Amino acid sequence: MTEISNEQVSRYDRQIRLWGFDGQQRMLKSKILVIGVNPLTMEMSKNLVLGGIGQLSIMDDGIVNSSDTHNLYILGEEHVGEKKSKCIVSELKGFNPTVNIISVPQESEYTAQFFSDYDLVVASNSGMSEQVKINNVCREANIKFISANIFGLYGYIFCDLLDHDYKV
Repeated sequence: MTEISNEQVSRYDRQIRLWGFDGQQRMLKSKILVIGVNPLTMEMSKNLVLGGIGQLSIMDDGIVNSSDTHNLYILGEEHVGEKKSKCIVSELKGFNPTVNIISVPQESEYTAQFFSDYDLVVASNSGMSEQVKINNVCREANIKFISANIFGLYGYIFCDLLDHDYKV
């Protein structure tokens, strides 16, 4: 694995104390795709960026509206009318400029080749049939998949971590 630099040790000191150098190295080389922006995925994305994820890709071709500025706290009125994923990426970069954060265009057809650049795909804001389809493609490509969403005080999460071994 890659060595952690002195700057990274200083920046990620709290995480290293929690899960050690090996855990932080895994974070630094991980690539995650988030499909669908909502309060849950925005908060998750913020925490991954602060934790030092290697690459975070956001996919959501929706346009920011005024209700988004209340639900997605990093967005303001100046973002209304702009593409949601680009605005989220722009604002997340301010949390940790060392993380590679990109906006990717919505795919009309999900393929194993498209997902092959990622270690984990997280889907939200989509119907059950689309989630099943994405999970099947991820499983075929040996990529971990999480589907989650929240509805007020209620929510759900589905994790397909393939053959996962818990590592300390």
